[in-house]
Amino acid sequence: MELLLKAQLTCNVFVPLIIAVMNINLKFMKYLQEAKKARLEKFEIPAKIKLLSDPWTPESGLVTAALKLKREAVRKTFQEELLKLYAS
Repeated sequence: MELLLKAQLTCNVFVPLIIAVMNINLKFMKYLQEAKKARLEKFEIPAKIKLLSDPWTPESGLVTAALKLKREAVRKTFQEELLKLYAS
């Protein structure tokens, strides 16, 4: 019985979270489709995206104090994820 309650609690917490993430992904896909319809240049439209839960702040070292992207830091931090993302 206790195991069943734990499983139910886990489902009650994670299912809404999974649905929220799926909705966010669908919204981004819609934006990408709208960008294609707007006849943007190919280099202006992301080919692949991955949503991350951690914010990019100056403290994380991924952006400057002016919130400009530190490209090399991002490349080093997410090297494996980028390889996986563009491998397919």
